[in-house]
Amino acid sequence: MHIRSIPLALFLLVPVISIASEGMVFVAVYECEADDINRVMVEACSGQFPGLSKQANEALAAWRKRNAAKASAAKEACANMGDSENASTSDRNAFRRLITDKKAEILSSFTADIRRQGATPCREAIRQLQAVGGPLEIR
Repeated sequence: MHIRSIPLALFLLVPVISIASEGMVFVAVYECEADDINRVMVEACSGQFPGLSKQANEALAAWRKRNAAKASAAKEACANMGDSENASTSDRNAFRRLITDKKAEILSSFTADIRRQGATPCREAIRQLQAVGGPLEIR
């Protein structure tokens, strides 16, 4: 099973704080927490826009059907990142804090987008969850 291991491997090779590419960090965090992030986004959309609830839940179910095994493997790989003998306790703690903080940032940004743009971010998230090979697929 192939998972994007390059972003994850970077956490073992360099201190988490020194990672230069913010985008790469968000990709790694998304892949570590994809199912939970998608679930929370669907719940936010369903709560704010009940008319989108059925479509959002169906899109999440379709995404899970395509990605459940890969999402589970990625989450497990992330959970095991701290088990490396190359990582110090402070590096492991920094990695875990980074995952938690960036996940919260992703969800906060999505919620803020909903407040600013209404249902548009929800419709886009639904479209991306439905898209085979789309931006939310785990590769």
